[in-house]
This record gives sequence, C-alpha cells and structure tokens, in this order.
Amino acid sequence: MGTFEIIMYFILPAIVLLIIVTVPLLKRRKPKKEIASDETLNTIYEAFGEKDNILSIRRTQDRINFTVKDVKQIKNNVLKELNISAFLKQNEVTILFKNGSKNLYDYVKTKLKEWLFLKIYEDLMNLKGVAGNEKLVRDYFVNFIKNYKNFEIRFDNLGSVFAVKKSKNKDAKTLMIAGHMDEVGFMVSSITKNGHLKLQPLGGFKPEVLLSQVLDLTLDNGLVVSGVIGSLPPHIKEANKTKITDLLFDIGLESKEEAVKLGVKPGQMVTFQANYTKTLNPNRIISKAVDNRFGCGLALEAIKEFNDKDLDINLVVGATVQEEVGLRGAKTSVNMFKPDMFIALDASPVDDLVKTENGALGEGFLLRLFDPRNTMLSGIRKYFVNLASKENIKYQPFTSLGGTDAARALDQLDGVLATTIGLPARYIHSSAAMMDIRDVLEAKKMLFAIVNDLNEEVIKLIKEG
Repeated sequence: MGTFEIIMYFILPAIVLLIIVTVPLLKRRKPKKEIASDETLNTIYEAFGEKDNILSIRRTQDRINFTVKDVKQIKNNVLKELNISAFLKQNEVTILFKNGSKNLYDYVKTKLKEWLFLKIYEDLMNLKGVAGNEKLVRDYFVNFIKNYKNFEIRFDNLGSVFAVKKSKNKDAKTLMIAGHMDEVGFMVSSITKNGHLKLQPLGGFKPEVLLSQVLDLTLDNGLVVSGVIGSLPPHIKEANKTKITDLLFDIGLESKEEAVKLGVKPGQMVTFQANYTKTLNPNRIISKAVDNRFGCGLALEAIKEFNDKDLDINLVVGATVQEEVGLRGAKTSVNMFKPDMFIALDASPVDDLVKTENGALGEGFLLRLFDPRNTMLSGIRKYFVNLASKENIKYQPFTSLGGTDAARALDQLDGVLATTIGLPARYIHSSAAMMDIRDVLEAKKMLFAIVNDLNEEVIKLIKEG
C-alpha cells in the first residue's frame, strides 16, 4: 500500500474524526460560576446569624452550604418561615430550595429580604408597651440602631428614642420622622377585696370589645400573668349597658392579700396577648398593636435604608412615647430637635367592610387631608400628590376624626410643616387589628421617596403652597 492510500484510508479519516469530536468540545463554554453579590451575602448574614459565625457559603446545584463556627446560632425560624428543608450537622448547614431558579442566590436574597422585612413588624407587634411603660419597645429600637453607625442615638426626657444623622451640608434643613411606641392598653388602678383588678384605660376603647378578652399583666419583676376581662351578666346588671368601670380583670386569685403577696400593684401594665397571625390571604396580617408598631417598624426600615446614603437634609428618625394618651412625646421631642418638617407614621381606622370611599385595605397609604387638629397645608398636599404620581405610588385621600403626633408637632415652635403617612387598618384600638402588607410597602416607598427628594428648596416651595 502506497503513501497516498495510507493517507486516504487511515490518516485523513482520523483527522476528520478528531475534528468532529473536538470542535463541539471547543465550542462548549465552561458554565459561568454563579457569584453571590455583596447585597446577597449581607442579607444571608443578617437572616442566619452574626456575620462572624458564617465562615463560608457555597452553592451546589439546588442547595446552599454554610460552614459556621456554631450551628446553634443559626436561626431555625428563618428556615420554617421560608418553607425550606435544612440539614444541620456539626459545623455544616445544608439548605435545599425547591424553586427551580437558575440563579439560586437571587432567589435566596429575595426570600430572605421578604422575611426580614416582615420580621421587624412581627417582633414589634408582639412586644408589650403602653403609655408610660414603653421600655421593651425602646430597647428593641436601641439594639437595632446600634447596627447603623452613621446614626447617633438620642432620647428626650420622657423616653422617646431617635436616630440622628447630620447632613454634610451645614445649612441643611431637618426632617423628623416618628412612629409611636405605645399601644392601647391599661394599667392596674386598684385591687378588689376578692383579688380582681380594676383597670385604667390607656387609650380609647369601646367597652364591648373588651368583654371576655384574655389579657396579660406584667409584674415589676417581669413575670407575665394572664387573666380574663369579665363583667356582670346582663340578667344581673341593672341596665344592659357596658361601662369600662364595670369591667374587672380576673387573674384567678381569691383575695386582695393574695394579689399583693404575688406582687400585683397599681400602675402595672396590662396588654392584649401577642397574636401576630398570617391570614390565608398572604397580604393580610392580624395582630395587636398594629397601631402603632407599623410606624415603629417603618422608622427602623428608614434607618437601615439611609445609613450609608448622603442626604441634603438632617434626618431624625424614631418613635415617641405616650401618643395614645395625649400626643405627649411628640411635643417634647419636636421641641428638642426643632425640625423644619415632621412626618408621623401611624395606622388609621378604615371601615371598608361596608364602604371604601374613605380608605380601604390594599389600596395604598393614607393621605391624611384632615383631622380635627391638623388640616393638611396646600403645599404639603401638592407635594405628596405630585411625588406619589411621579414615583407611581398608590395612595388614598383620607379624613379622620382622630389625631396623630403630627397634630401636636404642627403648632410647636414657630409652626412646623407636619403631616402623616397613614396605614389603613381594620379594628384598631381592640385586641386585634388587620393590615395589608401592600399598604406597608406603598407607605415605605412614599417615605423613602420624600427623604431622597427633600432639600431646602423643596421645603421652601412647600411653604409657598
């Protein structure tokens, strides 16, 4: 066999076969390695434990592996909330996701952000705190603010707490944003000879909503004692009308002496029991203290959002005390910080079971045009409406028979531009209210838009109307 035949029958076919095999391999690109962004990693750290506890994070197909110093620090409730499976072994945590997402890190970031967003509100609504006894809520604020080093923590003498961030502009105006820490509740006013407790309301109630409710008494040592609100049955009462003075808080004791011995004292706090619940509608939440731990939660979100951003305004963000008994913390704190503009963050009642022309769940934040002590200035109304339209933020015009801290801020100093970003809520000033997460998100978008937009010139235009 000659050279030509050898080339034709052996070498050439081998070359062709080599080309057929190798060209697709050369064309095949190595899959791009998925990288978690700093934002994703920070979200993971925040949700699953202290950053120093997580040594490494890696992804394998449909799972994420964490190597940690102490597996006990991993917050298992996160895993339950996200409905994901996890295996905890020694210092290794393996989490399985059933989402089919190509970018698992983005999925993780999104889900964890949703969980962290709601967790703030759940934590706050489950805390106990009435007018004059807001310590547990204030402690939560302080521990939260400590994580954001560009803010300074300040208090007024009544216990209102604020995070303060100065603008680099020495002539900057000051925007003050405030929720209020106190929920509606009671204090013990006296102890009957039978060991029942008479209660002083701290906030407005209809007596009918209190009957047969289970409440918690917090003793001075922190012990929580449960009891039930009772009243004389209708066939025993002289007139079939309920008065708060008729009601007794029954904690199961037999005498005044027994109550005193156990540490029950006048002035102690009585609150509705923690009952934060997600409804079948994933957008709706039932809880005590929606009024006004909503405002507290949104204030904390603002601190987190603007910690690392340069602003054209001085920012004062926090929560007041004793709003439910006379807007008292608003007066003291406004006089302390002397803001050019004040925004109250508060929940307001809507009656959308029957009518929706004055607010409804799921339709956006409440633009509070009028209440008996604060008529919205024309300049503020135009500014809010224009900014909401520009940013595609849903809002609802609203009028109210009640008031918020903005009413107290309005006529302090030489007068303060003051208004409210409201959350529509059903059944407030009772044992449980209902809110819609979508309204919280619209309120959040509006607040953040204002903080980003506000400066000396904008405030001047608002004043001009």
